[in-house]
Parts: sequence; structure tokens; C-alpha cells
Amino acid sequence: MKRVALFLLVLLCPWGQAAEFPTRPLSMLIGFEQGGSTDIQGKVLAEVMSEVIGQPVNIIYYPGAGGAVAAAMLANNQDQGYVFQFGLSLPFTFAPLVSPASYQLDSFRYVAGVTLDQPAFVTGGVQDFKTWHEFLDYARQNPGLVYATQNLQDRFIMQYIAKKEGLSLRFIPTTGGAGMAPLIVSGAAQIAFSGGTHGVYTQTGEMVVLAGLPEDRLFYYPDVPSLRELGYPFSMDVIRVISVPANTPDEVVSTLYGALQQVVKDPRFIDVTENVIRMPVVLLDEVELKRVFDLQVESYQRLIELSK
Repeated sequence: MKRVALFLLVLLCPWGQAAEFPTRPLSMLIGFEQGGSTDIQGKVLAEVMSEVIGQPVNIIYYPGAGGAVAAAMLANNQDQGYVFQFGLSLPFTFAPLVSPASYQLDSFRYVAGVTLDQPAFVTGGVQDFKTWHEFLDYARQNPGLVYATQNLQDRFIMQYIAKKEGLSLRFIPTTGGAGMAPLIVSGAAQIAFSGGTHGVYTQTGEMVVLAGLPEDRLFYYPDVPSLRELGYPFSMDVIRVISVPANTPDEVVSTLYGALQQVVKDPRFIDVTENVIRMPVVLLDEVELKRVFDLQVESYQRLIELSK
């Protein structure tokens, strides 16, 4: 009789299946090359998370389209939580609006947001201009400056700015901060988008932040104006999220979220996020992320219409 009661308890217990997950190693997709801020942070996240859940978390790199290549792979994955993506929210909220994609916003579940990204337009310390207005003056006098782009949205924004300001820029695609950094530091590119890699280089003077892309000023660069303050109808509020395919069960998402609750409190994760790549640590759950992302998609749709 006791065995029957125990069997029924396991069947009825809502955490029964979650307790079984994970029973094997997990894979974390990163949609950028090694060496950028997502990779730097992601390695620490994987290390801490593996300790919390008791299974290895292996990193797989799928660079391309600012994380959209990795997102396309994840959307069709059937491992239900054993494979997840860590990276920017842009591939989910913006990319499907402006280019053909094999996925949509609702192709995923967003387990948690753990960092407020600090995207910016940056230049190298070797350049003669150090502010946004100095850049505009320099670019008008020197047509053909090189802009290093990483994703569809930053390219969309810079194309709008170039048209509005009468600039002639050459766009060079990169697959992340690791590809952008040497171009900017060496002076091979005069301006670039940075999702956060600049946090490592501004402290040495090798990079200079010209403008912040979020609605509010950058957390660690309060003297740098935002694009809206500079007169452009844009903002790029990006969250670093952990995402899984839409068919991932509730109990698996709950287990992953519980692990991330511990990760964001770990001193190692806080240190690499706040002191190395210089971004604020947050913890946003699935419900809040869905609300934020729906609002962002509406905003991006209006923006795209406005720019036509």
C-alpha cells in the first residue's frame, strides 16, 4: 500500500519531471565568435550554471546575423531544454521583421533575462574625433569611412543616420565583438556598433563611446548622449536572454529559471558582467520578458514604417 501511495505521489507531484531534468549535459548556443562580450560572459555563466544543475554546460558557437543563425537552429531543436541559447534579444524581436526568417517571436520560450545590454556606437582611440558631433563633421569631410556592423538593426539605424546626415559610409559586416574590436582598435574601421565589447577597451583608451543606443543613457557611461538625445527616433533596448524552443515543458523551464536565479547572485557572474563587460545584472522572468518583447516588436514595426 505504501508503494502504491508513493507511486501516485510521483505521478501527481508537479515537480516530479523537473526533478529528473537534467540527466545529461546541456549545450549553450552563442551566436557570435569567441572573444566578444557575449562569449566572455557566457563562459562564466556556463561554469556557474553547470555547478548549480550538476551537469556540464558545453558552449557551441554559431556566429552569424547577430545571433539569428543560432536562433534559427534553436527553433527547430527537439531537445526541450538540453539545448538553449544565450545572447541578445534582437534576433527574436527585430530580425524577423526585416528579413525572411524560419522563426518568429513565439517560436521560443524566454527562460530569463539576466543582463541589460549596453549597445553603443564606438570609435577607436586612434581617431581624431571623440564625440558624436565631431564624428559627423569628420565623416562629412572624409567620405567613405568604414562602419563595422554586427546585426540587422544596427545596420538599419546607421543607414537611416547616414541618409539623414548626408554621410557616405562603407559597411563591413562582422560576426560579433571579437571581429569588430581589432578593426576599431587598429583604425581599419572608423566607427562601429558594439553590443558590449567596448567595456573591455574603453578602460584602456583603445575605444571611445560616441553614442548610446538604449532609451536611457548607458549605465557605465553617463556622460555619453543617447541617440534620442541626439535627435534620432531610435532606441535599442536589448536584454541578454536564455531561450529554449517553444515546445519545452513548463517543468524544464522552471528548473532552468531556478538555476539562473542562483547564477545571477554568484560573485563570479556579477564580476564578469559589471566589472569586465560593464553591464547591469538583472533577473526578468518569462512573463515579464514576453510583455517587454511584445512592446518592442510594436515599436520596431512603427519605426520600420516611419523609415520607408
